[in-house]
Amino acid sequence: MRVGVLTGGGDCPGLNAVIRAVVRRGVTEYGYEFVGFRDGWKGPLEGVTMPLDISSVRGILPRGGTILGSSRTNPIKVEGGIERIEKNLQEMGIDALVAIGGEDTLGVATKLTEHGFHVVGVPKTIDNDLSATDYTFGFDTAVGIATEAIDRLHTTAESHHRILICEVMGRHAGWIALHSGMAGGANGILIPEVPFDLDEVIGWVESRFGASYAFCEDFETGAPGEVPSGWTEHGGWDQSGSRAVLSTEEKHGGAQSLKSAVGTNGQFRVEHAIDSALATNHWGRIFYKVKTPVSLDGQYIHNTFVAFGRPDSDNGSESRLVDTVMSPEGTHQFLFNVPDDSCCAGSSYDFAYDDAWHCAEWHVDGATESFQFFYDGSEVGDIAFMNVDGAHIADFSSIIVGWINYQSPSTPNEGWFDDLALDDERIGCD
Repeated sequence: MRVGVLTGGGDCPGLNAVIRAVVRRGVTEYGYEFVGFRDGWKGPLEGVTMPLDISSVRGILPRGGTILGSSRTNPIKVEGGIERIEKNLQEMGIDALVAIGGEDTLGVATKLTEHGFHVVGVPKTIDNDLSATDYTFGFDTAVGIATEAIDRLHTTAESHHRILICEVMGRHAGWIALHSGMAGGANGILIPEVPFDLDEVIGWVESRFGASYAFCEDFETGAPGEVPSGWTEHGGWDQSGSRAVLSTEEKHGGAQSLKSAVGTNGQFRVEHAIDSALATNHWGRIFYKVKTPVSLDGQYIHNTFVAFGRPDSDNGSESRLVDTVMSPEGTHQFLFNVPDDSCCAGSSYDFAYDDAWHCAEWHVDGATESFQFFYDGSEVGDIAFMNVDGAHIADFSSIIVGWINYQSPSTPNEGWFDDLALDDERIGCD
């Protein structure tokens, strides 16, 4: 019997091992004669062959690639391609064919079988997307290499404080991603067979960024219209406006953010308890966006975004770390504000609301009663201070986020807050 052998499609570990096994077994045990077809289906289509005997396959076991060569030639897409192959095989005296390949290669093999030709298909694909087999050869090696790469990425991600995404092969099948992702300890695995929402994936990434922070809130937990999970509504005076609740209208990172809208002399905020040791000595960061145009009516508008609650005062019971006063001309300053002591510092009126997301950072140190403030990564130096009486950077027991408006017009102003974090090191705006 004269048997042809070909390898088609993409490269794959183990091709030469299969060729060697077929030839050695066929020659020594059955006395078959083998013919190698070059470059996949291009070989039988154009009659391009090479000798294939035991001497030809000696020493190829550890070699990568394929000694027969490969291509993505598909005779089904060539006019009269299947008939040409049948004619060439008959003229060469080929009685059977061993086709080593994946989906496309074995699809052609199926067509030849339907025409009455004897074909043995060997499931070669790292994608593992062929039926009637537990594993296609090449899949195990591909998973091993991908897993090794993911293992190495772990240390790189940890060293540089990054979240890394590893893309693997597989085309329409997610087997490599699933197996290597599970073996490598991936926090999320995306495969073609399971639809996914991009905003949800972004939320996963944001939550991983916060995993190493002392306190983190991305406002992803809870349904729109609800108070964020773990937070409580902060009670106060003249609550004119809407509650501070989760919203999908605007978001900085994931699928939603915290929205608050307040009118004249009102407040609607949410509050969360935090460790006092962290609160009195930490770096903080929050992203905010204000809906424009802001209603002014020729007045100054006082807006508080972030405050820290403390148990030592009857008036206000808080220190306001991200606080602004907007002038009738539309520009605003940032403040560190302790209302019961009229303390402590304000910047120049060099800032403006512009319907875009901005990053506010701060650093408080209870030991030195000092404060620093940063806007979109740059320090606002004229708001910084140290050792100022009444600063009240001590005994903070909670963080309060939302809006307080003083001297405000009757039309409520709206704002959104997202990606809040506290830590003992600077977090940054990235």
